[in-house]
Amino acid sequence: MPVSHSGEGSGAPAGGNLNYSNTTTTPPAVSNVNSSVQGNNSQSSSQKGLFNSIQIGKSALTSDGSGNLLINGSSVVSSTAFGSMYAYNVTQSVTVSATDTYYEVPGSMTAGTISNTDFTFQNSSELLCNTAGKYLANWSMAVTCATTSQEVEGGVLLNGTIQQNTACHCEVATGDANRPDCVAGSGIITLNVNDVVSFGVLEHTAIHNIVVQHATMTLTRISN
Repeated sequence: MPVSHSGEGSGAPAGGNLNYSNTTTTPPAVSNVNSSVQGNNSQSSSQKGLFNSIQIGKSALTSDGSGNLLINGSSVVSSTAFGSMYAYNVTQSVTVSATDTYYEVPGSMTAGTISNTDFTFQNSSELLCNTAGKYLANWSMAVTCATTSQEVEGGVLLNGTIQQNTACHCEVATGDANRPDCVAGSGIITLNVNDVVSFGVLEHTAIHNIVVQHATMTLTRISN
């Protein structure tokens, strides 16, 4: 579709609706686009030619200058927030007092990579949320049990409650007592400020303690 331009500058193809203004940089060639791009004449010399607003039809995509993107003035995507923690070559025992009950893995974790101050690692086992949003949770654990033929579940605990959409299970098979089995899962969870995220394990078959040897959890914000 032919594209033309109006406003200041040169170099745009003829015959359409590409508008830009208040910049000192000639915009790149554009094809098959019906949009309006507006610059900012208050930009510093090092920022000249950077656009802070794009108009597409009736929708305007803008930036608030802090890494947040807005559509028609409403924030839809913020600068990425993430947090992580892990356990490497540990023998963290989890005391099981009842079947089909989730228990928090009580320690032996190490803080992983955390963006800015979006999370606080605490109690050697938890991530405290400082930035609300919807997060993709990815996690895995290597677990053992002293008794064979045990079905063990794992998942993400939010304020001590299992998030069922993150749960998964494995079985310590016959002959595999004290040998690690891997359990892993993922899911989208909604976090508010001061929510606490941790690992949880469950013994489905009988009352036997579970030992965690390795673990990793990563929380990545995907929406406000």
